[in-house]
This record gives sequence, structure tokens and C-alpha cells, in this order.
Amino acid sequence: LDVKRLYNAYAKLTPRYKVSVSQARHICDKEEVLDAINSNLKSMESNSNDEHDDNDNGTIILDTRGSSYAKGHMPSAIHLPYAQLVDPNNSLILKPTSEIKQMLEDRGVDYLNPNKKIILSCGSGVSVCHGY
Repeated sequence: LDVKRLYNAYAKLTPRYKVSVSQARHICDKEEVLDAINSNLKSMESNSNDEHDDNDNGTIILDTRGSSYAKGHMPSAIHLPYAQLVDPNNSLILKPTSEIKQMLEDRGVDYLNPNKKIILSCGSGVSVCHGY
């Protein structure tokens, strides 16, 4: 296997689609993530309890990583491991919608609120695809 030849051939390819972050509807930039974290932290500080405020029109951050979530995650991120979203025998098949909705509700995620934005996060972009 000539890896150098493959790399050089791949590096010369022109991407089919060029989309800047500002044009992409489903991609957020670093500033949006930082704004969400800061807003969530302020909201958590103002609440006397640690529950999410359903009236808050802020942004929810869902982290879909597995065990690496415990090693570090964005402040205010809610853990929803991708492995819980898929069939245990076939990770290409999502669990039934009712089960996924229940998992979101159990974590206080109001996925029906049109005023809420949900940011999905993981380490490399692979496990986040299950959440999307």
C-alpha cells in the first residue's frame, strides 16, 4: 500500500461542496459555542436549583461521547452517549423514536421548543452524527 501516493492524490482533489460556516445552517462556530456556555452558566448561577430552566430560551449542549465525557466536557453540557441512541446489536440502526424522546426528556432536553437551539458535541465528529 503506497500511502504517500494515496495521500498526494487525495490532497490534490478539489472538494465538491464548499460551504463556509456562516452559510451552513447546521454548523456553529466557536463564538456560538462560547456564547452558549456563558449563557448556560449564568442561567445555572441564577437558579437556586441545578435543574434546567424550561423558560430559558438558551442553547442546550449535548455531548454524545462515551466514557471520555467523564475526562472533561464543556461546562453545562448534557451527556447523551451515542451508544444509548443505537441498537446494541447494530450501531447503524437508531433505537425507536419513543425511546430517544424519553432519553432526551429524562435529561431535561425540551427538543420541541422552537426557541431552543441544540448544539451537538463530541471529540471528532463521529459520535455526534448519531445525535443529529
